[in-house]
Amino acid sequence: MTEETAALVKEILEKMLAHLSVPASVDAAWDGIAVRAEAVTEDPAAFGGDESGVLEALQYLAQRIAGRKLGDGGLPPVVVDLNGRREKREIELRRMAEEVSGRIGVTGGSELLQPMTSWERKIVHVALRDKAGIETRSEDSRLGRRVRIRSWQQAPPGGMPRDLPSSSGE
Repeated sequence: MTEETAALVKEILEKMLAHLSVPASVDAAWDGIAVRAEAVTEDPAAFGGDESGVLEALQYLAQRIAGRKLGDGGLPPVVVDLNGRREKREIELRRMAEEVSGRIGVTGGSELLQPMTSWERKIVHVALRDKAGIETRSEDSRLGRRVRIRSWQQAPPGGMPRDLPSSSGE
């Protein structure tokens, strides 16, 4: 069913992009965890900036339409990328998580990262889940959901260690 799902997601994305008058080539494949679809276009501005939400909307719609056609039971996650944006962001998030956890491991404090989407927060959590002495958790803030990275080995009794300023300047 996963190869069938990949073919269907590819067809769905091609149709959506055609309706949006965005010339793009689409490829989709099952990677063992999710159906990963890559749209390549010479006009990425048609999707708005990285923060526009268009990519997430296309991903959501492709997942929903595929689910309706195939039945939601057991439908694998669908991940849509545009010109490698998502892959680049994933690499950037993993690098940032490692840098922050390295600082936190030395200082024993905690750091609250900038607001992130659920997908971005998951990348940070997964990147650090096996790192000894480091803990992550998502927290609400007036700016949106954020990840706190902390050293649990050096936490004072009854609470989080002192906060360090975020490297993102927030």
